[in-house]
Amino acid sequence: MRTMENLIRLGRQQLDSKRRMLSGLEGLRVDLEKRVSALEVEITTEQAAAQGETSFAYDSYAKEAIHRRETLAKSVSEIAAQIAAAREEVAEAYREMKKFEIMEERRQQQVRVARLRREQAELDEIGGQAHHRARNAP
Repeated sequence: MRTMENLIRLGRQQLDSKRRMLSGLEGLRVDLEKRVSALEVEITTEQAAAQGETSFAYDSYAKEAIHRRETLAKSVSEIAAQIAAAREEVAEAYREMKKFEIMEERRQQQVRVARLRREQAELDEIGGQAHHRARNAP
């Protein structure tokens, strides 16, 4: 009984921990996506400026920007894979916790049924005794 409660509590703690980890990864993904957007805006701005007289420096900037874009895209891809794995871990932790909760609910139901049967047996005994007394009354 107490063991099952401990397993449920442990399962909830693990689930909460995995949810926090997933939330952190999703926050990181959002941050990376913002950085990608900012880079795209920066590239557009630099392309517009390069059409003027400072186009000689644009080549080195473009190479560096392409490298940064590739690095960010790789990071976003890696985070997406980690998020998928973390979501599966959360789902598994939830299934485990739910399994223990269902087992505990069934155990409690069995305890209730046993208690009701005992109470009914006691009431049947009281009723039988009352019937016996009424029958044997002078």
